[in-house]
Amino acid sequence: MCVQEYKNMCNILIHPTEYFKKLKNTNLTEGIKYTTLGTLIPGILALIFITFGMGTVASIFKAGTMGTATGFVGGLIALITLIIINIIGLLIVGAILWVIAKIFGMKKSIKNFIGVYGIILGINIALFWIPLVGWLISLYSLYLIYIMLKEAMGMESGKAILTIITPIIITIILIAILVLILGATALTALPAM
Repeated sequence: MCVQEYKNMCNILIHPTEYFKKLKNTNLTEGIKYTTLGTLIPGILALIFITFGMGTVASIFKAGTMGTATGFVGGLIALITLIIINIIGLLIVGAILWVIAKIFGMKKSIKNFIGVYGIILGINIALFWIPLVGWLISLYSLYLIYIMLKEAMGMESGKAILTIITPIIITIILIAILVLILGATALTALPAM
């Protein structure tokens, strides 16, 4: 079952236009499934490192297998938490992008939009932890979102680009405002000379 989904993720990376045309009727459940599968890769690696890391620490302090067991439970909790956080992130970011895409004329439902976006998010999560590749895949994800908006959502090129650029510009403006507010607050906290 999962093997086919991972193959689909690889195919989307290599042939995005072809595969996004096939995903026009993807639903929310598919998006959640792909996001979860993408999370399993770094999540299981974290589980392994936490388990054996705690086991190593426990052996240093002569605690026997208690550290490994504690590490496994902690790693399992981290894995479950990571899956939940990524699904919540999928729903929130997907809804925000859907609203922006709707403003620019997209006709698809929110369930369909988040379903297809969840596949891109799953790919991003699965590869983001790899040094350097993570940053490159994040940039490539912007291209994947563009192809998704054009092929699976039926948007025109210009409107698809505006859908991607708008949240980036809004984020930059909000960060600039926050920096100005924090800077002004810091200046008022300085003692008078």
